[in-house]
Amino acid sequence: MTDEEKAQEDELRDRCQAAGLELQAVTTETEDDSGQTVRSWHGWETKSTRGKFESGAHFRSAADVKVALATSFQDWLPIDGFEAIWSPAAGVVEGEVLLRSPSRVLSRLRDRRDPHPLMSLLWVHDPAAARKLKNAVDFDPWRVVIELETHLPDVTASLRLASPELLVWRTASPAIHTLNPAAQIAAIRIGGLELGSQKDARRELERIGNAAFLELDLRLDVPARLRTHYPWSVSFSNFQESPLRPLRSTPEPVPASLYLHARLSKQDPTARFLLFYQVLEYFFPSTSRAAAAARAHLALAGAVPEASVRLVVDELFKKRGVGSELEQFQQTLESVVSVSELRSFIKRELSFFYKDPAPPLVPCRVRTEESIGKLHSQVAKRLYKIRCRIVHKKEERDEDVLLPFADEVARLGPDLELLEFLARRAIVNTATPL
Repeated sequence: MTDEEKAQEDELRDRCQAAGLELQAVTTETEDDSGQTVRSWHGWETKSTRGKFESGAHFRSAADVKVALATSFQDWLPIDGFEAIWSPAAGVVEGEVLLRSPSRVLSRLRDRRDPHPLMSLLWVHDPAAARKLKNAVDFDPWRVVIELETHLPDVTASLRLASPELLVWRTASPAIHTLNPAAQIAAIRIGGLELGSQKDARRELERIGNAAFLELDLRLDVPARLRTHYPWSVSFSNFQESPLRPLRSTPEPVPASLYLHARLSKQDPTARFLLFYQVLEYFFPSTSRAAAAARAHLALAGAVPEASVRLVVDELFKKRGVGSELEQFQQTLESVVSVSELRSFIKRELSFFYKDPAPPLVPCRVRTEESIGKLHSQVAKRLYKIRCRIVHKKEERDEDVLLPFADEVARLGPDLELLEFLARRAIVNTATPL
C-alpha cells in the first residue's frame, strides 16, 4: 500500500466514523493444499454504528476508495430493500430505476442504439429537448433530466442518471463488483421531503415512485420499477448426469407443459414456484378421491371391495377434490414420493436450510428426524403457506404479500428446489407407457 493509498484509507475511515459508520475489512478464510489457513482480503464494507443497517457500501480496491472520497456518500444512508439512498438532512430520496421502452416506441426513435438509459424516454416525452441535448457540442449525459410534476407542495421529482453517492451505496449489491463513476444508471430523485426515519424514506420512495411509474406506463407505454436489493444467495447443484435411456413412457400433457415451462423460466422465482405448484395441483382431485376411497374402504373393514368404493367416491365428487386444498396437497405428496425418499432428498440437498429453527418466508419448519414424523404434512404446510403469500393479494389479508421482486425472494431458492423435486416426481410417477 502506498502512502497516498494509506492516507485515503485513513480519510475514508475518519469520514465514516464522523457519520456514524464503521469501516470493516471483508475477509474469507480457506485451507490450502497443506491444510494451512489462508486469509484473503476483499476490501472494506460500511456498517452503521447506530444499528440502522447491517452492511452498506463496499470498497473493493484503492481505486474505489478514491472514487468514494470524491463524493459526499457519508451524508446518505441506504434504504432497506432497494438500491436506494436517503439524506436525513436534505430531505431527499434517490433510487435506481429499471425501465424498458417497448419496440414500437423504439421504432420511432432517431437513434435506436443510444446507450443512455433515459434518452429514448426523452425522445418520446420531449423530442425538442432531446434533439437540443444530442446536437449540443458539449453533450453531457448527466444533464438529461425529466422533471415530474407532483402537485405536492415543495416536493420535486425527476428521472435522471444516478448521483455519485448512489453509485457508491449501490456497491452493497452482490451484482456490483466495480465502483464506476461514469456508470450511466437511471434513477428517480425526490426532494422536499420531511424524513424522520428510513421507514419514512422508503414510504415516500415507493409512494411517489410508483405514481411516476404508473404515469410512464399510462402515457408513454414505458414499464419501469425500482430496482430491488438482493442479498447474497449461493446455490450448489449436486445433479449427476447419466446416459439417456430408451423412451418408454410419456407424462400427461398439462402438468408436463407446466413443469417444462417452469424449468425454462429463470427470471421470476415466484412465478416458477407457482408453476411447479400447479403441476402438483393438477393431481389434487384424483389423489384426494383415491385417499377418500381408501379411508372409506378401511372404515368398512373391507366389506366392500376398494375398487367399488372408489367408483362411488368418483361419482359423488365428479372431478372435484375431497377436503381442503392443504389436505389435497398433502395427499398428492404422499402419492408421488415416499417418506424415505423425501427425507433422503432434504438431507442430501437442503439440510443446511431446513436446520434453521427460524426459517425465512413463513414460520413453518421442516424437520427430518424420524422421531418427529409427519414429514409430508410439514412439507405441505410450509410450501402451501409460501404459495398463499405469493397468490393472495387481497387488500385485507392474514399474511404479508410476497412480491415478485421483494428482497425476500432471494431466500426462496431451497423451497423452490424442493417443490421442483416434488413436481418432477409427480410427472414421472404418473407417466403412462408409450
